[in-house]
Amino acid sequence: MNTYKETSATLSETHTFSPSTLNEFRASWGNYETKFAGINLDFDVRSLWPQMPDSLFKGLPTITASGYTGLWFDYGSGLGTPRLDVEFADDFTHIHGRHTIHAGADETGYKMWNRVPSAANVTGFFGFTGSWTGNSGWPNLPRSNGNGFADFLLGTANSSQTSATGAYASWLYTRYWGFYAQDTWQASPRLTIIYGLRYEYQKPWRYRTQEITSFDFKNNKLVLPQDSTTPTLPPGAVAELFAADKNNFAPRIGLAYRPFNDQRTVIRAGYGVYYNFQPGLVGSGREAFNPPWALGISQAFTTKIPGRPTTPYMPDITFTNPFPSASAGSNVTPNPTLNYFQWDFKNAVAQEWNFTIERQFGNWAGRATYLGSQTHHIPYNSADLNRPWVQQPNVPIQNQRPYQPWGAIGSYLSAGKQNFNQLQLGLQKRFSGGLSFQAEYQFTRSLDNIDNAGGADNPANWNLSYGNTPAVRRHWLVFNYIYELPFGKGGSGLTKALVGGWQVSGISTYGTGTPFSVGFSQTGTGIVGWSGTRADQLSGAPFYAEDSGHDITKGVRWFNTAAFAPPAKWTYGNSARNMLWGPGLWNWDTSAMKAFPLREHLRLQFRADFLNSFNHMNLDNPATAIADTRDGGTPNPNAGMITSGSGSRTIQLGLKL
Repeated sequence: MNTYKETSATLSETHTFSPSTLNEFRASWGNYETKFAGINLDFDVRSLWPQMPDSLFKGLPTITASGYTGLWFDYGSGLGTPRLDVEFADDFTHIHGRHTIHAGADETGYKMWNRVPSAANVTGFFGFTGSWTGNSGWPNLPRSNGNGFADFLLGTANSSQTSATGAYASWLYTRYWGFYAQDTWQASPRLTIIYGLRYEYQKPWRYRTQEITSFDFKNNKLVLPQDSTTPTLPPGAVAELFAADKNNFAPRIGLAYRPFNDQRTVIRAGYGVYYNFQPGLVGSGREAFNPPWALGISQAFTTKIPGRPTTPYMPDITFTNPFPSASAGSNVTPNPTLNYFQWDFKNAVAQEWNFTIERQFGNWAGRATYLGSQTHHIPYNSADLNRPWVQQPNVPIQNQRPYQPWGAIGSYLSAGKQNFNQLQLGLQKRFSGGLSFQAEYQFTRSLDNIDNAGGADNPANWNLSYGNTPAVRRHWLVFNYIYELPFGKGGSGLTKALVGGWQVSGISTYGTGTPFSVGFSQTGTGIVGWSGTRADQLSGAPFYAEDSGHDITKGVRWFNTAAFAPPAKWTYGNSARNMLWGPGLWNWDTSAMKAFPLREHLRLQFRADFLNSFNHMNLDNPATAIADTRDGGTPNPNAGMITSGSGSRTIQLGLKL
């Protein structure tokens, strides 16, 4: 059960110095608390097994049984996650001639309680796989062909796990300052210019109790908060995760201009720089998943039956003794994973600009807009910085990692970038002659290197992941309309009651497809990159078959799978990210409505809505993984084919009095 409580208070004072000078001061305080409570809130798992580590979290252990959804998962705590905000802000306004000057400052302090379990098995984990109730293998090495729930009833687990240090919790705090000055200048009756400058600074989030660790790549060393011998980090740096980013100047300028001596044509333009500061849970709690806070202890069956031939085993993990070797050198997870936070992390910064022309003519109005932006230092999550960039055949990945004895080193970097450009064309007709109409067309080109499949395909070269932004359609058209049917006008009696007064409306949408990458099914050895890594593009072969997508019911592939192949072993695929485009979409929603007068102030409205009026199915993107059969992989007959879609007609009838 989760509960949320919010308490806030605000005090403001507005002072008028003169008719042209005004000052507003405000102070605010807020306390926001989310409380997590499991069903067994007060149950201490150490009452059953004293060898479990002390934990801030209470609850029953996690229990799984193969073939079943999950028998139990319940850890909770009466500890809340409060956040305290205290803000002081002042805004000053002065009008002088054609200038309206604004200036102000804002100071906000944040304090929050960050609590995360160091592992999902913080209250213990037991896995039952059917190893001990199977009909083959016993008394040799057990095999999981029995019933997991039957193993659970016998109390004989296949494996058990716990965290070596329980859970992590600490207060975090920071302070933010913002300063700005802006002038609105009425340069002429037809030209208004707004320009200004903003500066922002946020101290790095600091942990009051220094219970987190970082990593020093130069010396291949886990850095503790008390460690003052690491030349790559200043003393105490671990408690802050990141260095302060002080280069946060944000200029702004905009204008509105009427080129003709009327109100029908307006030109608008603007440019600005905007920063995004890091929230308190910037690492989603992953800073607590480093050793020593997340050294896992795992147990598996190891006890042999005396006097039995070959390799007979007996169940040695039971609820009575879940960690049989915990007192004599536990099986601590080898090659522990780490999480690294870029010390010189930069705040994400976006430069945005726009240019618009608007023109009104009669009952019609048109608009043309260009939007553009460039964003740098976008947070990039999960790239493994301990991956061998050049991999050797037939050598385990762990043995090739440059930083030993560590496993994967997940990272949080400010390495993302995006380039966005969009043309907007709008047309509007005000209601006249029984018709109103509005249409909007957009042409968008968006590129980024923020791969959403778990990280860059090759973190040694971020630009290899620079490609079309997922889910962004190149062309998009939407129009809506309301039309009063001309039938029955001027009629009387039954004709007017049944035929006259009908109104038809609708919304129509058209869009081109979304981009996708071509990958390959990964089997055997010699595979590099993340899961879903890209295939090789073969020169000279067309990307799309001549009849691509025309008739998917007859097995036509959307793209030409012969134009791609799995890359050579131990190499990265050379095809671009999101280089192909899927099928487009179109949809019509229409409505018909008529109001029947009953009395002077009473009407009965009938309405019929036809969602997806033409019962058109919009196709999903095709299966993008081609088969890799070099190491006994299974061919993928659906590669390049579309096997699903969505959209069905829905009719709604309604009466409203």
